[in-house]
Amino acid sequence: MKRLFRVGTSHPEASTSALKISAETPASGITFVDNSRGASAATVELSAALDKALDQVDLSEGDLDVQLRDILLRLDREASKYANSRVDEHICTKWTYSQATAHVVSAAWRCALGAYDVDAAAGLPNSSYCNFEHDHIVSPSIGGSTKALLSTIVTPAADTNDNLLPALVIAVRGSASKVDHMVNANSRPRTAFDCNGRSINAHSGFVNSAEALEHAVSERIRLYVQSRRSNIHIIFTGHSAGGAVASLLFLRRVVNSDSASNARLSCITFGAPPVVTQALNVEGLAPRRPLGLYLNIINEFDVVSRADKPYILCLVNLIRSLYGQPAILDDGVELTRDMDPPGSRTSQQAAGPENVWPVPPAMYHHVGSRVLLLTRLDDDGRICLKAYEMTEETFQQLLFCRVEVHRRACYSDRIRRLEEGELSA
Repeated sequence: MKRLFRVGTSHPEASTSALKISAETPASGITFVDNSRGASAATVELSAALDKALDQVDLSEGDLDVQLRDILLRLDREASKYANSRVDEHICTKWTYSQATAHVVSAAWRCALGAYDVDAAAGLPNSSYCNFEHDHIVSPSIGGSTKALLSTIVTPAADTNDNLLPALVIAVRGSASKVDHMVNANSRPRTAFDCNGRSINAHSGFVNSAEALEHAVSERIRLYVQSRRSNIHIIFTGHSAGGAVASLLFLRRVVNSDSASNARLSCITFGAPPVVTQALNVEGLAPRRPLGLYLNIINEFDVVSRADKPYILCLVNLIRSLYGQPAILDDGVELTRDMDPPGSRTSQQAAGPENVWPVPPAMYHHVGSRVLLLTRLDDDGRICLKAYEMTEETFQQLLFCRVEVHRRACYSDRIRRLEEGELSA
């Protein structure tokens, strides 16, 4: 990483030109190469936008990670000045759920977490509520297009009247290597599948990953359906980028009436980035397809849950404002100082306490509803956990930029508290 920064800092024109040549080369049809070129294009745009901030990073002194962490902390402090940097509980709906739903969400999380270490996950320990039976493992490819996948059969630990379990849980691993991040950066939209005569477009890197897993997933579902005669439930899950790929695998089966047509389908993601180019009514895609849960569980402030190109540019402009630079438009044209948009540093100083940093329209959308998990102090000064459902319009105005709350440990703690009934009324 340090070497990359040295090259970019010492010879910015040369390194940018090389990346542009790579990015502008026609698509090869080879997934690894296409992911690499897509990532190169994203790098060109981001490095050009962040040049001033990266100039502040001293490569000759100190730890580079510490300096970059300092930039992120400054970004978070700046974002906290704006009203849309946190969830407004007054305009959200409290999430109501059954204990059975909490158990299934927790089971999905345990499988999503297990996908990061598939060898250890072959023996997922049973919980007080669920039993986990290992089904299958798909190892990740060297080029990153095939993500690690873990399939597990989850059954209730005791007799229950709910119909959510048993289920085959298919968990896709999130980012765990450098090539995974290259896949994530290949964000240009392309056709993911067709539905009712129209093309559904999605994030290229995640589409590539879903296609690479398609055969293995279809085979696991086929075998599971053969082993059961009724109450067939398939749950797709994943954390971070794994959740985005899981969403596409879920959608492929929702719109394909020939794919285990009697199976009920669910998708539960954790801290996943948005993935499709249009907001979809899942039920409307296949009115006769039995559906279960389709939830995006998101920690408040989780930057990954907002990550698409316009939003990243929004954060870049927030960083640029720290260095007195004007905002830049999506096409790379800088705004002049007297053209600063509402919410830029000039107008912010006079905007009052209810400042709102402008967030551009989203390029990508989540599949299903969004459940935001947040912590607040109660009247006794104790930290309590709350959960709210949020409309897409409201969610897309949020200014999230923290990395810490995206970590698996943070999701593990909150999902555990959710299952144990510690959600504040």
